[in-house]
Amino acid sequence: ACGGVKAVWVLPQTQSSSQERVAVLEGRLMEETEWRQQLEVDLGAAQAALKKEKEELQRTLDELRRLRMEAQTLRAGLQEGNSVSVNLSHVQRERDILEQKVCELDRAKKRVDSDLEMQSASARRGQEDLRETRARLAELSAQTGALRAELGNLERERKALRGEVAEGRAQLATLQRQLNDSAQERLRLQEE
Repeated sequence: ACGGVKAVWVLPQTQSSSQERVAVLEGRLMEETEWRQQLEVDLGAAQAALKKEKEELQRTLDELRRLRMEAQTLRAGLQEGNSVSVNLSHVQRERDILEQKVCELDRAKKRVDSDLEMQSASARRGQEDLRETRARLAELSAQTGALRAELGNLERERKALRGEVAEGRAQLATLQRQLNDSAQERLRLQEE
């Protein structure tokens, strides 16, 4: 009889403990589900930001190619102006270096994209990697801004060089007219 009374008291305690454990496990499962959903949202936002940066980088590369073609055209028309040609060659070399940096930056962004895809497949351990990726994305964005500033400087130098080219051509034309006038005057004096 005593054994039966003892079983009556132990059974509710065991059931209550099991319910508490189930409630704790359900709470943890809900937290983990919410964390996974938030991580997926963060990954999607980071991928969208990277895609936008890649599109802007492509536009920057297209502009660099256009400026490079213009610089080559200007250089072809400046064979008689040595000093201007030297300055133009210097600008061209800087643009080539800048274009190479932009290509390297684009490759770095592709590596970041690959990292993000791997993080999507392993979301459980991806939170720390995602923070590092965001830091890299911020760094790459800062580098992109610096490159755009350099592009602006090169564009101003190109405009200045165009002004020098125009001025040099005008001076050459003036010198040519003066030479022609001088030659005609010498011929006239010889004939007299």
